Amino acid sequence: MSFSFSVATATPPPLASIVDRIGDKDLRFEEGEEVGATGGAWPPMCVHLFLPGVSTRGVEVCHQHGAVNVRLLACSSPEDYELGLRFVRATAELAGAGVRPEDSDELAVAELDGRYGADWAARQVRSATRLVAQVARERGQVTIRGPVRDFYLGERLLAELSDSPPEDRASEDELFAERLLGAIRRTQYVDPERYYEASEIEVDAGGGAGAVRVAVWTPSSIGHLFTPVDFVFLTAREKDGGEMLVVPFGTVPEIAGDRCAFLDELQLLVEPVSERDWPVLGERAEKHGTELP
Repeated sequence: MSFSFSVATATPPPLASIVDRIGDKDLRFEEGEEVGATGGAWPPMCVHLFLPGVSTRGVEVCHQHGAVNVRLLACSSPEDYELGLRFVRATAELAGAGVRPEDSDELAVAELDGRYGADWAARQVRSATRLVAQVARERGQVTIRGPVRDFYLGERLLAELSDSPPEDRASEDELFAERLLGAIRRTQYVDPERYYEASEIEVDAGGGAGAVRVAVWTPSSIGHLFTPVDFVFLTAREKDGGEMLVVPFGTVPEIAGDRCAFLDELQLLVEPVSERDWPVLGERAEKHGTELP
């Protein structure tokens, strides 16, 4: 489902020089800005370049076995394919070398556009999203690593994305790909000023049961973004002592009611709950109260 290019060079151009040649100041590395620092050596592992607000997958780059390798991952957006090709061109031009696509012999840089342009990228997108959907249907759920956070795709979201398809297959594949990439993009770029991402905390359940993953939900002037955990802690009503109430993660949509919306198959956006309104949620939560295993 991925596609790779390589540029043979024992001494690769500095990563910062390649990024500078691309010339887009918005580019970021998933692994942090220090990765592309000027004068820095290539990291020993693969790193992932992306465009904030646009990319659905990071463009994977590394220097291994005497070559700079660029891999475009399944469910990359058309813009990610373009970014990957820009990285390949910049690398080859700086290294004075040719480019070897995974499905071809070595090509000159000038030959890339004719074979790996927008039409090629669109076919790759349609094929990859169709295959990912098939795997999700077979397995029940798949997890896709995004530039910012994981994306979960399962039966509920597949049904939503597949609703009201066009009559012809080509248009159906194109529409589904557009919807799926839109869902991935929406999951990545949640406004941090509107939603606080509830941190995942590992808690020892005791009794040899091992660790469980929990998040904390409290009254707030901004909303919460919940990634999948095992349990959620929230403050009980004052008349019940104000202790922390433990509820299974899957009960949050019912407790939050119309304040809650699915971000993908599992992750949730919950709108702000004030101190005044909190007792209402506390009452709903009580019937789901449990104890850690």
